[in-house]
Amino acid sequence: MITPLEIRQQKFRNSFRGYDREAVDAFLTALSQEWERQLELKRNLQDELEQLRGRYDTLKEVEDMLHKTLIQAEQSARDTLENARQKADIRIREAELKAREMVQKGVEERNT
Repeated sequence: MITPLEIRQQKFRNSFRGYDREAVDAFLTALSQEWERQLELKRNLQDELEQLRGRYDTLKEVEDMLHKTLIQAEQSARDTLENARQKADIRIREAELKAREMVQKGVEERNT
């Protein structure tokens, strides 16, 4: 890659009906300044890109962590719901059994 310094230091041969030396020097100066500005812009954009990549990586990690947390919360909710159903089933069975026992006891007391 050509550098701004190489552009500034570029020399051309003199010829009988050559270019205007001052115009060439002015053009090379302007070109080297613009080239330097473009190189600085490129460096700045590369730095910004690197920062954005780092930020993306951080946000991706957060997203992954949130996704895992959501999956765990969903599983925990399913487990809690299943436990509640099982406990409700047990209480219903116990209540039905107790009701049968009470009915049986009532029948026995009436028969005696």
